[in-house]
Amino acid sequence: PTYRSSTCNMLLVVMQSSMEAAADRRREVEQLRQQLGETEATMQVQRGEVEAQLAEVQPLIDAARAAVGGIKADNINEVRSLRMAPDVIRDVLEGVLLLMGQEDTSWAAMKAFLGKRSVKEDTINYDAHRILTTPGLRNKLDKLMASKGASFEKEVAYRASQACGPMAVWVVANKSYSEVLKQIAPLENQLSQLKQGLAESQDRLSQCQSELAQLDEQGSHTLFWAALRRAV
Repeated sequence: PTYRSSTCNMLLVVMQSSMEAAADRRREVEQLRQQLGETEATMQVQRGEVEAQLAEVQPLIDAARAAVGGIKADNINEVRSLRMAPDVIRDVLEGVLLLMGQEDTSWAAMKAFLGKRSVKEDTINYDAHRILTTPGLRNKLDKLMASKGASFEKEVAYRASQACGPMAVWVVANKSYSEVLKQIAPLENQLSQLKQGLAESQDRLSQCQSELAQLDEQGSHTLFWAALRRAV
C-alpha cells in the first residue's frame, strides 16, 4: 500500500506540474495571438500610408518607363552619330549616367552607354531606391538639376532629341519618386521592423502550440497511470 500510495503521489505531482506548464503555454498562446492581431492591424495601416504616398508619383514613373520603351533604335543611332552633342542632350545623358552609377560622363561614355543592347531595359528597370542608397548620388543629381534644369523640361528635351526627350522625363520622374521614398523611409523602416517582429511571434506561437500539444498528451498519460495505480 505504501509503495502504491507513493507512486500515485508522484504521478499526481508530475500531472500537476504538467497541467501548470500547459496553462502557462495556453496563456502565452493567447497573448501571442492578440499581439499578432495588433501587429497585423498596425502593419495594414502603415502599408496603406506607404502605398498611398507612392501611388501619387507612380504614374510619373510608369509614364516615363513607357516613354523610354517607345524610343526607336533610329533615334538612339541619330544621337550616337553626332560628333559633338548639343548641351541639352549632354545634360540629359549626364543625368541618366549619374543615376546608373557611372562616374565617367564624357561624350564617349555617353555614346557607349547608348550603344548597349540593354540600354532601354536597364533604364526601364531602374530602382529609384538607388538614389538614396548610393553615397553622393542625390547631391550630384540635385546639383545637375539646379544648374541645368531647363534641359530636363519635356518640350526642350524632345525638341533636342526624340531619344533624349523620354530620358529627360525618366530622370525627372525618378528624382520625384526618390523624394517620396525619402519621406516615407521612416514608415518603411517601421514596417520592416513590424514584419520581423511578426515573423518572430509567429515562430514562437508555433513553438508554444507544439509544446502545448506535448504537455496535454503528457498530462493525459500521467492521469491514466495515476488512475490505474489507484485501481490496482
